Amino acid sequence: MVKVVLDTSVLIEEIRKGSVFLARLATLAENEKIFLYVPVIVISELWAGESMNSVINKRTVIQKIKPFKRIKIDEKIAKKTGELIRCGQCKGFDALIAACCIENKAKLATLNIKDFEKVKELKIWKS
Repeated sequence: MVKVVLDTSVLIEEIRKGSVFLARLATLAENEKIFLYVPVIVISELWAGESMNSVINKRTVIQKIKPFKRIKIDEKIAKKTGELIRCGQCKGFDALIAACCIENKAKLATLNIKDFEKVKELKIWKS
């Protein structure tokens, strides 16, 4: 079964106005064709947004991400992140997200392909 990691962009799109992209992924997951994951760093990115000052928005986000398996940052992911940054393939949180995908042999579902296009080992989910 294919592992798919959700980028922050997909979740933000869903929270703001609903996402056909995420709906398709959720259907595939319900039909047991894929496994969906969210790296804990994505939760950090979501919580950093100004909209999270609202209790209602916090509850909404908690409900939206509840069904997804988590990927925690471990030493292997940390080292891969450093390598991606050092080699100029990716920056910041995006490097962490890419490393989560690479180290878990998962594809990345993102609406910001441009941010990840230099990461040679990374496979992008195309639906």
